[in-house]
Amino acid sequence: MKKLKLLIILCILGTSLLFSTNVLAFQVNDNQVVYTNKKWMLEFTGPVGYDDLTKQAIIVTDSKGAKASISLQLGNDNKSIIVYPPAGGYIAGESYTLKVGKQVHSSKGTQMKQDRLIHFSIEKISKIEITSTSLLSIDGGTTGKINYKVLDQDGNDITKSTTANNLTFQSGVGTAKGSNGVITIASPFISLNTLKSVQITILDSNNGAYASGIYNVESFEVK
Repeated sequence: MKKLKLLIILCILGTSLLFSTNVLAFQVNDNQVVYTNKKWMLEFTGPVGYDDLTKQAIIVTDSKGAKASISLQLGNDNKSIIVYPPAGGYIAGESYTLKVGKQVHSSKGTQMKQDRLIHFSIEKISKIEITSTSLLSIDGGTTGKINYKVLDQDGNDITKSTTANNLTFQSGVGTAKGSNGVITIASPFISLNTLKSVQITILDSNNGAYASGIYNVESFEVK
């Protein structure tokens, strides 16, 4: 009888793992750093027996062995299972293990030969840098722009990741908003061109990482 095979696709990361019960060894990109709302897609080579036995065999535990409150959904093709993160996402900086137990079986009752484990950790903002040396004033001084960068616990640039979406931006003048590595200062009542410098602060309230400094104002005029 043909053994059940499992293909786990790491969503977003684009890495795939082929698990075969015909051999004991298998290749896997383990210990990945993923974002807090990571969704896992488990794809099988045939229809899945999506019953309580299969559901109970798929669990996620944290570094202390506590089970995460994940939820499962059978794919439209009946050959895949989607593993959704807990409500509110995984805990930033925490390490987890996704276990696909051998009790997972096909619609004909054929089980996997052994358990499969995937270890992963969640992105955590460990450092914030303001990369520009000055605040660029545009639109006659009503707007200013300055660049920043966000790094995770492994030094990876996660500026455009969803993990970096909840930063707080503050400015000594006007209002400050940031996204994808660019802070925009809106100052409709005080022209930035009349100021020598502006203080700018970026704060991650979840982990305490921050960047702050006073930056000279440089005017940019379109000729």
